[in-house]
Amino acid sequence: MKFGSTWGDQAFTLAFEYAAAGRADRALILLRQAVNAGSLYLPWALPYGVHEFPPAVREDPAYAAIWRSSPGLAALIERRRAARTDRFGGAAQRP
Repeated sequence: MKFGSTWGDQAFTLAFEYAAAGRADRALILLRQAVNAGSLYLPWALPYGVHEFPPAVREDPAYAAIWRSSPGLAALIERRRAARTDRFGGAAQRP
């Protein structure tokens, strides 16, 4: 079954599914592959999104490393954090 327009999109979707199933290890592998392929397929699942990856994934240092892996990604995440701070006032709160 094909879903998503590219391998990166499919990897991002599968990463979220593995995370929801409690497989943080597999989720992080697929998330790294998705980001390396240029996919940000589920923007609501990115840091500071409405439905972020589950805590077991977010707490792994590899998760933070993915978002610091390039200046462009780091800037994107900072913009999302700032937008969330502006929206809710004060410090950005994790969902």
